[in-house]
Amino acid sequence: MLTKVRDVAVSRFDARIHHISKKPEVTYTINKLIQIGLDALESGYQDNNQVTIPPNPDIESMVKEQLAQAIAEMEAKTAAKFVQLEAELDQVKKLELAA
Repeated sequence: MLTKVRDVAVSRFDARIHHISKKPEVTYTINKLIQIGLDALESGYQDNNQVTIPPNPDIESMVKEQLAQAIAEMEAKTAAKFVQLEAELDQVKKLELAA
């Protein structure tokens, strides 16, 4: 695809040649091609080559499983931290009572 963009850059947009790589500069061309595509979409262009990817239940279940595992880990860490904080609070209370 980059080769095609470079060809378009030279043939249609008179692209400058980069002084180090000696290849056509393509940033302007890429921006222009994106703008042409956006203009076409706004004018009602219908892409008949759209591909729809059906949902994959395997991926969905894998994501749900990973999320459940991550949530369980976070809950366990939170519970452990809470126990630690309660123990520290108890120590502070004992020190206050001793003083």
